[in-house]
Amino acid sequence: MHTIELNLDNSRSDRQRTSHSALTRLAYSPSEGAQVLGISRSKIYELIAAGDLKVIKLGSRTLILHSELVRFLASCALTCCDRPREADSSQPRPRDLCP
Repeated sequence: MHTIELNLDNSRSDRQRTSHSALTRLAYSPSEGAQVLGISRSKIYELIAAGDLKVIKLGSRTLILHSELVRFLASCALTCCDRPREADSSQPRPRDLCP
């Protein structure tokens, strides 16, 4: 026979056991955002400078909202997949993942 132990104590130690990956981050530093997107830190700063990626400032911290990273990726996918191919272009578009 198997027994199940149920612990109803909501102590802080129980909450600390929650998997970090199960929690959705609300914001990232530029370095963390670059890791999430799989790009370099310098590229993320280029995107910020060009206005393609919006940031918020909290004191001296620069943060990129999770929703902004999702929006940016969605806009990249739309730009890639919604553009018609040029018939006379012999060169494929860079990073063209569309069929």
